[in-house]
Amino acid sequence: MENTLENSKCLASLAVFRELYDNQKDVYGVISEFLKEIISSENKYQFGLTEITLLLNESYDFKIPEAVVKTSLSRLPFLSKSNGVYSVNKPIDQIRNKEFQEKQNKIYNSNNNVVNRLFIYIESQKKVTLSEAEKEIIVKSLCSFMLDESTVQEYSEYIGAFIVQCKSEDTLLAQLDTIKEGVVLYTGLKYNSNLNDLGTWNTQITIFIETEILFHFAGYNGELFKILFNDFFTFVKEINSQSINKNGKKKIHLKYFSEVKNEIERFFKKAEFIINGEDTLNPSKTAMASIVNGCKTL
Repeated sequence: MENTLENSKCLASLAVFRELYDNQKDVYGVISEFLKEIISSENKYQFGLTEITLLLNESYDFKIPEAVVKTSLSRLPFLSKSNGVYSVNKPIDQIRNKEFQEKQNKIYNSNNNVVNRLFIYIESQKKVTLSEAEKEIIVKSLCSFMLDESTVQEYSEYIGAFIVQCKSEDTLLAQLDTIKEGVVLYTGLKYNSNLNDLGTWNTQITIFIETEILFHFAGYNGELFKILFNDFFTFVKEINSQSINKNGKKKIHLKYFSEVKNEIERFFKKAEFIINGEDTLNPSKTAMASIVNGCKTL
């Protein structure tokens, strides 16, 4: 079990990232705290940029670029650099940050509680006892799910249902939200070369919504997709609210094409045919089932 939970470190690291960001409000400062912990825990008196970057990414399951690590190292006053080699110029035991370690241990324990609850949920749903190998797969699937990786994971359906269930439990929900917010920051860190822009949106953008996304919004595709859309919509409203207060204009506009409007009208026309007995319901069409359920002819 210990090894399985150790492999959930990517989720725990993201939660730590989010917690530190609350205090630091600066991404370089957050990364420098992780680097400080690596240097002290590994007793690294001298190291190169590539070496410390690999160690950071392996230890916390990150994929942080060297350029970002280089800038973060410059935030550590106990380091000196000569010929590309960094040296620690104070005793290692004075570098350790007990507050970081306490926060990390607390989050790791909370994160392990979430993972254990997920194991219990899947066992109850499948009516089986999970093996260690299966638990490993579940943890990897949960990491991919939270990071929104495109590959279809074996346990995605159960993970999605578990997250929906967590909406009624404040403690679990808070931990999942911390991880999710960490994902947002971390994803921006990987793909945005200007870290000062993280947490802000600087350009106007129009997002064209397709039919299925509108059905998510309406709740026709199930509770999970409705929750995911609402999370997205909350971000859009927050960004627009800040932009209106600052510039008097929205940054993000949500629109749909006339083809989408026509497709939705045809969809509801088909629903009328089904209710009138002129067509049959395809069980795989969740949105259609949601629309026609409870309906009757006048």
